[in-house]
Amino acid sequence: MGIIDEINNLRPQISSEGSLSGYLRHIIEESLKPKPSSTSHYQITQLTNPAETYFSRIHPEVTIPPELGRKFAWGKHLQNTASYWFNNISDFIVGEETLDGKWVGIDKVRGRFDYLIKDSIIEFKTKEVNPLDINEVYSFFPMDLEQLVFYSIIHPVNPKINYLVFMEDNGKFNLKAFRVKINNFHLAKRVLLSRISMLDDAFISNNPSALGRCRYYNSGCKFTGTNKCNCHEFSPLDISDLKKAITIIYDDTFTQQLEQARKSSQEKDVFCLTIYNLIAPRKHYIQNILGYDPGFYSDTLTDEYKSCLTIGVNKLKDTLNIFLNQEQRSIIKNSKEDHRILIGFRWLNYKQSGKGDQQIPYIIKVGKTSSKRYMRASPYHIAELGIICGLYKKTNGLIFIVYPNLNNLIMTYKVDFKRQRELSRIVKKNVDNIENSEKNKDVSLLPLCEKFQCPVYKGESCPLEHECFHS
Repeated sequence: MGIIDEINNLRPQISSEGSLSGYLRHIIEESLKPKPSSTSHYQITQLTNPAETYFSRIHPEVTIPPELGRKFAWGKHLQNTASYWFNNISDFIVGEETLDGKWVGIDKVRGRFDYLIKDSIIEFKTKEVNPLDINEVYSFFPMDLEQLVFYSIIHPVNPKINYLVFMEDNGKFNLKAFRVKINNFHLAKRVLLSRISMLDDAFISNNPSALGRCRYYNSGCKFTGTNKCNCHEFSPLDISDLKKAITIIYDDTFTQQLEQARKSSQEKDVFCLTIYNLIAPRKHYIQNILGYDPGFYSDTLTDEYKSCLTIGVNKLKDTLNIFLNQEQRSIIKNSKEDHRILIGFRWLNYKQSGKGDQQIPYIIKVGKTSSKRYMRASPYHIAELGIICGLYKKTNGLIFIVYPNLNNLIMTYKVDFKRQRELSRIVKKNVDNIENSEKNKDVSLLPLCEKFQCPVYKGESCPLEHECFHS
């Protein structure tokens, strides 16, 4: 019997939390509504695509389409993940820092760059496909290049050597770093100042013709098909001065340095498991012991929905003031019973009438059903939450689920595990079995994969096929 059945056999009590679901739906709906643009200053990103900045302010009723919003959220998630391995670079100084041009005599412009490594600003971008060469950077991603250069212009020390780093958002997440040297700060600054003037003039005259075509024209622009802009009449923005001001080259050394930093962040010196390893222990065995690479699989759409829901839950915690303070976080982290399991920290203060606040874990999932009849927390979801509760000696937790095929309906389920000691025992026993099976190279100590996890039932090959079907 696998851990999914063991935990579900404890018969946890499941209830739907309408209050949290209602708040969360409202927050996400509000986040999709247009926000009024500031008239006191421009963000660097607004200056790199002035046409979009203009039309967004003129037509605030045009919102970002859900599919585009999901892409943005997924990109943000990948950037947050990258922050962990950027810290492994020896000269790493800071991640995400705000700059204000007023400090260097350039009024009305602000920005927030991604990383500072030694004396260089690093701008990190996720793309479906990395640029092949410098010409493709200029052709397809001029706004990213300008963003990096403009950050350097408003930085107090004007770093001369900076890096534009691309990572593909699917497949193997390949990296590619370009070294950008600013040779002529005066000319680069002139480009920045001209963008401010162009936008100011466009708003005063109600004429955007000098702003150039949107950088996302026919490629992920929220105005596509709305008849709210006339970018088709404009020529692309001229970047000849930008090209004169900088030198850009592909930097293989820095690319390899980043690859090594990422690899180092994933290497473990001690026996360590994830929740998925506990739920599918034989898959972990064939990778760790047999050295079998099952290949990479990514459900991009599911990843995007999970990223959006994660952002929504974080906003929910801020809105309701139910996030954990530093002391509570420390207590929770120190209460973990088995440090052989790696797990993300997702907790909130749960409020209930007549009772004090409880610190409980939560997980975020995407439901694939297209029928409300089958809306529920699945045995897999319950087992995943049960593992977390067992690790931290908690009796309950929450499952947030978004249903893309039901008009993005969001539900919150509260799961109560009455037999907490038994839950902890099940988790520890399964971790022990996996560790012993790998030490002794004995797969028989591990439960069979569930049918939905088994490659053979999907028509694929598996190196344990003989052992499993003769167990």
